[in-house]
Amino acid sequence: MSAPTTFPYYEVEGDAEAIGLAYGRKAMDRLGTSLEIYRSVLRDAGLSWDEALQAANRFISGLDRFDRDQATELRAIARGAGVRPQEVMIINARTDILYGAPQPPALLDDGCTGAIAMPEVTADGHLIHGQNWDWRADCKNSVVIVQRRPEVGPASLNLFEAGTLTRCGLNSDGIAMTANFLRCDHDPGQGGVPSPFLRRQALSASTFADAVERLMTGPRSFSNNIMLSDAIGVAINLETTPREYYWTKAEDGLLVHANHFTSVAGQARVFDTGLMLSADTLYREDRVRAALVAAHGAIDVTTMLDALADEFGAPYAVNSAPVARNSHGDDTATVASIVMDVTAREMTVVPTPYDPRSQAVTYQLEA
Repeated sequence: MSAPTTFPYYEVEGDAEAIGLAYGRKAMDRLGTSLEIYRSVLRDAGLSWDEALQAANRFISGLDRFDRDQATELRAIARGAGVRPQEVMIINARTDILYGAPQPPALLDDGCTGAIAMPEVTADGHLIHGQNWDWRADCKNSVVIVQRRPEVGPASLNLFEAGTLTRCGLNSDGIAMTANFLRCDHDPGQGGVPSPFLRRQALSASTFADAVERLMTGPRSFSNNIMLSDAIGVAINLETTPREYYWTKAEDGLLVHANHFTSVAGQARVFDTGLMLSADTLYREDRVRAALVAAHGAIDVTTMLDALADEFGAPYAVNSAPVARNSHGDDTATVASIVMDVTAREMTVVPTPYDPRSQAVTYQLEA
């Protein structure tokens, strides 16, 4: 048997240029793996690499207008890794580019089951924010964990595919974020910004209100569910589409979300096309909630990891071993379980949790 999966950990600091160069150099090999994965995905979708590069060029122009610091960091990542900026953009804009492909895959974005336990239901009064990240099984070879300390703004701990600017994480001001796949009849939108850049703006916020507002007002090109929490004991779930956003809050100290619209407003206003692609979302959310309700008052990082390890309905489970979900034979799986003790500024990660040999590793955010 192959060795258990591990994710490299890097620390970067400085201005956008310095951070990008260091990130690109340290993650060079894994960024190359990201490019290999999406070169194959785009080819299967009927897009040549040249066509993808042309699309990426347009997104770079849009990023220049949206956030110059992120554009600077993206170009520096490319220089550090020895690739073209358009190739780094392909990794970040893969969902946007695939929406425009001649034969787009059914699953265009990450799956996931996420949960937040408020201080009043945890063992030590800490806020616990967790998620299983479900995506392509081969992405286990491209994931990195990065501690980022910019000259301006909060430091952050991040988990993402190499080359990406943001996926999920927490910052030194006590804000944490995870994201889940959604899809509806509003997709795709026009003129939006790829989601990693919107998420970066949220995770770079120093106040919870700013983080929420940046996600609500940002130009979105496709639907996405965002779970936000603050160590003080606040949490909100945003079901966003290219046109609108809807919100839900914790009930009885818990906020749980998978891959379907659960807000009353969202259910009334959209046709949830994602349900046809991942019907297991309907019970994954319930399974995690039930496990956490049973641990009411005693929830901690281990409890959350146990809830996210649920295998009911396998292979279509909260904790999913690799399973083919499209005609190309591409496997999806739970790439990682991520649980953040937001109060303690810690992130615990279990790579490929479906592998019984996988071990949890905890990373401390240092401001």
